[in-house]
Amino acid sequence: MLLAVGEDPPRQIRPAALARLGERLTLSGVFVLLALRYWLIVFPLAAREIRRLRAAAVRIADPTHRRVALAALSKRSNIEGAAAFAALLPRAPRTNALRALVAFQSIYNYADALAEEPSAECQSSAARAHAAMLLALSARANPPLPEPGELATPDRPYLLEQVLRCRHALAALPSVDLVIAPALIAATEIWAFQAHSSVVPKRIESWARSRPAAPGTMSWWESAGAAGSSLSVHALIAAAGAPTLDTHTVERLVAAYGGPIGALHSLLDSLIDESEDARIGQASLIGFYSSRLAAADAMGHLAARAMLATRSLPHARAHAVLVAAMISLYTSDPHAREPAAAPIARAVRAAVGPTAAPVDAVFALRRLAARVARPRPGDRRAEQETVETPQPAPSRADAA
Repeated sequence: MLLAVGEDPPRQIRPAALARLGERLTLSGVFVLLALRYWLIVFPLAAREIRRLRAAAVRIADPTHRRVALAALSKRSNIEGAAAFAALLPRAPRTNALRALVAFQSIYNYADALAEEPSAECQSSAARAHAAMLLALSARANPPLPEPGELATPDRPYLLEQVLRCRHALAALPSVDLVIAPALIAATEIWAFQAHSSVVPKRIESWARSRPAAPGTMSWWESAGAAGSSLSVHALIAAAGAPTLDTHTVERLVAAYGGPIGALHSLLDSLIDESEDARIGQASLIGFYSSRLAAADAMGHLAARAMLATRSLPHARAHAVLVAAMISLYTSDPHAREPAAAPIARAVRAAVGPTAAPVDAVFALRRLAARVARPRPGDRRAEQETVETPQPAPSRADAA
């Protein structure tokens, strides 16, 4: 091609830039597919499961346990985030995986909420709820459930319903046998983390340092956060829906979600709950960094490692989108914009790169929709729905 006098030659696109553009377009396509699957299929099913959970929580006879159960269910974003893993699956196993995910996360939320209550009764109930997490994941081992007389507690029917729902859903997944053992180990780590995080910092440090972890890869509090995250259980439940699952894939999922991804998840949760943790006297993971600057630098690197960890997984781009969505959920929270938290949130977001942009747009639309749908003062129907439902007559589940 001849050029006119004085005309600059066309700029050539470098192969590396072209590859980055292609990867960005591919990620955008994966995001669109997962987003459509989630909002059109998964989210309505998850909303139905949450309504069922709320109806079960309202039937708890004891007012304290009923209040805690309803408060735990108000953390919808945790439950909806768990359900998002079902979007990774094809149609056939998706519903059962979603039921197991939602049931497990509801027990996790309830145990966590009970552990934050000051009364000895609630602390005892928290231990029982943590045990229920293990029972819920024992789909094939089939351990005997406690007899009614052995567990005559006010929240037994509520917990038993979630345990049975999770177990039955898990048992229907084709590769459940490969994930039960690592899922039970992960749930045991969650129990240990929540038990130690509510006591003096030296106890959680001693426990975290005793955990097996590759030297130099994580601080002890990052290792503790990885243990306390429920994401590894979520990833394993979703993986159980794949009929071709193998042990190598299970190991890679545990390494990624039980490593940098889980650590980042817990630390971001600690970031937005920092003032709440201080109020109830719970150890704040974010507070163990030597300074805010050190926290921003370390968590930025942790976010980059979390995104890198997704590359070793099957359907790597789908997992990258899920991790980016988790990061966006936390960094777009109003608490993340507070002066002490904002530099850390910015460092984490910067490590995600362009993957976060379309996710941010979806969350912005969701928050706008939530504000529009918020009940207005004087709306009698909305006011009636927010009033605690009276305790009905005992059901067959109560008599069991």
